[in-house]
Amino acid sequence: MTKSQNDKDLTWIVNLLNKSESKSGSKSVPGLEILPISFLLFSIMDFGDDIPENDGLGIARTAIINVASKRNITNKTLVGEIKKLTNDYLNLPINRFVISTTISITKPNIFKRLYFGNSQIILESNHPPKFEKEQKALEGNTTKALIVNPPENYLPVRVHVSARSIDHAFNKGIDTLDYFRGIWNLHINRGNTFRFSFSGKTKPVNKIVLGPIHFIHHPNGELVNKELFYYDPNYKGAINPIEMNQYQNIIKFTNGVLNKIKKVNYKAELINSIVRYTNALDDSNLQNSYLKLWGLLEKLTDTIYGSNEETAKRAAYLYPNNQVVLKILHQLRNYRNKSVHAGEETSAVELYVYELKTIVEKLLFFSIDNPFKFTTFKEIGDFLKQPHEIEHLKYRADLARNALQYLYKK
Repeated sequence: MTKSQNDKDLTWIVNLLNKSESKSGSKSVPGLEILPISFLLFSIMDFGDDIPENDGLGIARTAIINVASKRNITNKTLVGEIKKLTNDYLNLPINRFVISTTISITKPNIFKRLYFGNSQIILESNHPPKFEKEQKALEGNTTKALIVNPPENYLPVRVHVSARSIDHAFNKGIDTLDYFRGIWNLHINRGNTFRFSFSGKTKPVNKIVLGPIHFIHHPNGELVNKELFYYDPNYKGAINPIEMNQYQNIIKFTNGVLNKIKKVNYKAELINSIVRYTNALDDSNLQNSYLKLWGLLEKLTDTIYGSNEETAKRAAYLYPNNQVVLKILHQLRNYRNKSVHAGEETSAVELYVYELKTIVEKLLFFSIDNPFKFTTFKEIGDFLKQPHEIEHLKYRADLARNALQYLYKK
């Protein structure tokens, strides 16, 4: 159900639309204003989990255009239009799509088929002939889109998904791939606590990345659009693909993580965190990686709207020597602030990324293992803000026990 989350901002948008009179007397929205207003409208409405961000933004934009020609627009008018468009979207048929791309894994591959909900990942030596033929026809366009050559030895991968739109299918397919890549990279990266690049271009931290070109097909292999492909504008060149079988226990690790995540109540947030983890470490620009990791640290400590000091305190809590880790986090926090506010960079960013990566990984594993059966990220955040000193913990426990006895004794 679509509902307003912020009446004040909604009223501001409505007032703006009522003032948008063209010289002919009809209402209009200047083209340059539609996009930012659509973003604002999307941010204050609850579209639910069934509508992906791109399609939700499209609904917001269409709603603004549709009501702009009316007179005396009210909050009810705009919300009603969004509700209508939302219902129209949800009544669209759900179709099967196939996202086709490549991944930095070599043959032979120990994973053949993987399943996540109603999505299926297929890794194989070659794309089926029909897929290959359709992609070949776009080769000239895809080559022009990249500033360097695409990888030649990445493994082909397809993701079968169900979705209402092409954009929804693409996002769902890539997110599914990123979820499994996140688990694999988490297994590989956790043993790597330091790296220093002496010269040449910086490579991403992750060993398993996607290729830069992605296609969307119908299940029969035909492209959904003969001219449509997606590409990574930040692609700087291929990395050396890895052999998955060189990493011991990766199958056992993957299955273990999947089983643990199935049992937690905050599954969607945890999956999103794993996807954000692997996306952060895909970037060959380590400055970007650092800032994305800090954002994830805020999420894992439930301090998105808190201070950086509180983020650091909670992030250090899981360590027995938390004061040492807290000093490291203060240094990382200071660098984060300089990066955001002053745009400063340093040659030590690689060291900072690996320090921050290690702390984020510890929090991720704690959230995955969930030793105390927490039900939300907020409960994890509440745990992380407890005192670290044993005498303070005992004092709080005594107070709580006394309160329980006084208020609820039988």
